[in-house]
Amino acid sequence: MTTTLRASQHRAAAPVRYWPLVAAATVMLLVTMGIRQSLGLFVQPLAHDTGLAIQTISFALAVGQFVWGAVQPAFGALADSKGSGRAAAIALDSTPAPSDSVVQGGASSSTGGSA
Repeated sequence: MTTTLRASQHRAAAPVRYWPLVAAATVMLLVTMGIRQSLGLFVQPLAHDTGLAIQTISFALAVGQFVWGAVQPAFGALADSKGSGRAAAIALDSTPAPSDSVVQGGASSSTGGSA
């Protein structure tokens, strides 16, 4: 003999609240895509301030985008095997610090007044 449960006897599972995770992932995606997609806005000011050709700056940005995409699988595998914190630490440790000439646009600056 089979028993039939009424609708009032069925107990619904507690709703899982994924919305904070979805919201955090959305914000991260918006920020990273915004940064990647807005680099073109800075080509002309960089060319003006540094004296470099637009082609040189565009090529440097293209190489950066290529390297960013090329190392993602490697760092994804590293994050899977070692953990995301260690992968981020390795990524930050392997990032070269900018030199003074890069920060200053290759020009030497003088802070002293005229004699």
